[in-house]
Amino acid sequence: MGGIAAKVLKLLAAGQNAFGSGEIQSLRHRFLFALLKNPCSPKELTELLKQDKTNIAHLAAGLLKDGLIEKSVYKSDRRRIRYSLDERGKAIIEKALAAADEKFANFLDSEKAAADAEQKLDDVLHLLSFL
Repeated sequence: MGGIAAKVLKLLAAGQNAFGSGEIQSLRHRFLFALLKNPCSPKELTELLKQDKTNIAHLAAGLLKDGLIEKSVYKSDRRRIRYSLDERGKAIIEKALAAADEKFANFLDSEKAAADAEQKLDDVLHLLSFL
């Protein structure tokens, strides 16, 4: 099984290289990425980012101050909060993803090759979801 672990580490390094220096690699960027599809509660973010509540609260405070996320309350329970991207935060993540997609497009010579690569990555993510 050490072979799988080594390949996962290589995959992690390759993923970091795909996004270049500083892009998406910081915890702040990962926080923003977690909010790209849907708003999340602090509890959901602790699970997604593997961080404790205090770190999530500090990250959220900084991102709120920088105008990258918004904080709202659930209509059904006003004690519960959730975070969502604002336009500036969304633009940062979309720009980083577009730059990485452009790098991939330089060596994936067809839509089929891109679809095959995407399927392989989905398979890897499925495998890693069990850890």
